[in-house]
Amino acid sequence: MFERCCVLRRRVEECVHNDGVWREYTQTLDVLLRVEEQLQRQYRTEPVVYTTAEMAQRLGVTIKTLLAWKREGVIQPSFAHGKRLKWRLSDALR
Repeated sequence: MFERCCVLRRRVEECVHNDGVWREYTQTLDVLLRVEEQLQRQYRTEPVVYTTAEMAQRLGVTIKTLLAWKREGVIQPSFAHGKRLKWRLSDALR
């Protein structure tokens, strides 16, 4: 599943205006998030909180792209205090 997500991410970067690829990419990310949440519940772990740089790396994009998505309302940080942002995958992509 993760490999598929990487392939789709590359396709999204190549064809920015291809809604079909974007939709498939976000659906794949949603499945990965559900698996991550299930594992957190199963092992009773706290959700991981990422810095902006870590979140961008986790999603396979640049920091600039992540912040552009935030400005456009595509993705939201879990915590914001001034310029300090913290991200959880589950909060950011819903």
